[in-house]
Order: sequence, then C-alpha cells, then structure tokens
Amino acid sequence: MIQIKFNSKHRKRLYDTIRKVYNGAKVESEKLNQRCAIRYSYKVRSNLMSQKYGGSYIPLSKHYVRKKVNVGAPAGFWRYSDTLQSSITVFRVIMADGSAWAGGVPPETYNEKGDDVTMYGLILEGMIASPKIPARPLFTPTLQDFKKQEYKEEVNRTIRNLRKYWR
Repeated sequence: MIQIKFNSKHRKRLYDTIRKVYNGAKVESEKLNQRCAIRYSYKVRSNLMSQKYGGSYIPLSKHYVRKKVNVGAPAGFWRYSDTLQSSITVFRVIMADGSAWAGGVPPETYNEKGDDVTMYGLILEGMIASPKIPARPLFTPTLQDFKKQEYKEEVNRTIRNLRKYWR
C-alpha cells in the first residue's frame, strides 16, 4: 500500500487551492452561460438585420409585401415592425435545477397590438404550424452557427480563466 503524508502546511495549501478552484468553477460556469447568452442575442439580431438565412426561404407573398410597403415596414423576413428585433435580449430562465441565462425573446413579450411575439417566433421557427405563415427559422440556424464558433470560443475562454484559479 502507498501512503502519502502531508504536513499541515501543505494540506492547508492543497485544500485552499481546491476550494479556490471549486469556487472559481461556479463563478466561471455562470459567466460562461451569461456571455453565451449575450453573444447569441447579438448574433440573432445581426442575422435578422442582414437577412442571413432569408435567401433560402420561400419569398413573401405579393399581398404581404404590398401590406409591408403600405405601412412603411422594412423589406425582408422577420421585420413587419421592429418589435421582434427590439425584443431580442438576455434574460434569466428559471429551471428545475436552478436558473440560467438565455438570449432571445423572453416569454410573454407582446407587441403594441397585444400580440404575443414569442408565439409569432414559434410559428416562424416551425414549432407551431400555421396555415398562413410558412416556417422561416432564424433562431435555430443561428444557434447551430453559434455552436460551431462563438460557443467554442467562450468555452476556451472559460478554460483559460479556470487555469488562473490554480495559482
């Protein structure tokens, strides 16, 4: 049998380091979640403004385009008014195991007419079927792109930050 003996000074230093790393991991996991939510919300807003995925969807109906022109709405998808764009934010979500940060449109967000913006988003994402509105996802493809680049960058940043707690 192998035995390792620590003197009290080394044991205290080891325990202090373990405690520091443990507390640092809790802090960094919260920061990672929040940074990802912020960067994802920026990316969604950017993709909405640039119409990044718009070219791959069925064009808007002529009737709807005329309606948008009559009210002075911007051309393209996802923008009848600026309600969706201005509703994209970072918010806390309460879950069974605690809370987390999220980027997107908070639940129960309404436009000036009292319509539920989140419901409209679920229809556009194809999560709720609508006979009038075809699915034209924005959030889902943005999330897929986010996972490929920004998420990895944020995880690497967190790992670099965690290394500092060992010192």
